[in-house]
Amino acid sequence: MHRNGELQIMSWYSVTKVESELKTVFGLNAQIFRKENNDWVQTSKTDIYTLHDQEDFARQASVSISSKWMNSQVNMNTYKNG
Repeated sequence: MHRNGELQIMSWYSVTKVESELKTVFGLNAQIFRKENNDWVQTSKTDIYTLHDQEDFARQASVSISSKWMNSQVNMNTYKNG
């Protein structure tokens, strides 16, 4: 059964803490995801990290994909022009 209540969630809370508090306060079984590029990624393997860390992971993945795309464009242009 779900319960009424309040829950303050801070960026320095771990995913584990947030999921646990959602269960304790509201009786909800929750799973937190982060968005990397256009995909939602389950955080179960990184639950010990904070919400802020999760945001950084998503940002780094996005930058990594952009860098790989830029490098592939440069390599393709070099190949075409070379």
